[in-house]
Amino acid sequence: ELIEDRARRMPAAELVQLGLHLTAALAALHRHGVAHLDVRPANIVHRGGAAVLIDLSIAREPGRVRRGYGTGGYLAPEQAAGGQAGFAADVWGLGITLFQAATGLLPDRDPDTGAVAPVATLRRLPRALAGLIDDCLAVRADDRPDLVAVRRRLEALEPSEPFSP
Repeated sequence: ELIEDRARRMPAAELVQLGLHLTAALAALHRHGVAHLDVRPANIVHRGGAAVLIDLSIAREPGRVRRGYGTGGYLAPEQAAGGQAGFAADVWGLGITLFQAATGLLPDRDPDTGAVAPVATLRRLPRALAGLIDDCLAVRADDRPDLVAVRRRLEALEPSEPFSP
């Protein structure tokens, strides 16, 4: 709704606001020991001036998941391969959602390494925002920033204008 129904790509200021709303929702889940594991544009709606994360149908405690657990095209590498999936998979989902909101496309992945092409190859964004999106899409879960670090980086970029998709 917030991303797929747009006539144009989301401006950088709105990307930051979307990221802040999603990190707040994910932080609430994570505080309860639950990973969403399906963060993607189709699971985000706009209600009362906020981006709302919906569909907890596959949410669960971090742990081992079967291969392909989640929605194809949005799977963190550890979900695609089957393995330990948790909070870092949600950071991946946040990154891929911001990538798609910024470019209108899902990122290309290297077939050998699974690495994602940098967002800057498709869209000019403030360097700090592009770097954050790219960091969220690190192949190894341990190389992704945790949600607290993502939130801090987004807050450093926070624009003064309100979120109004």
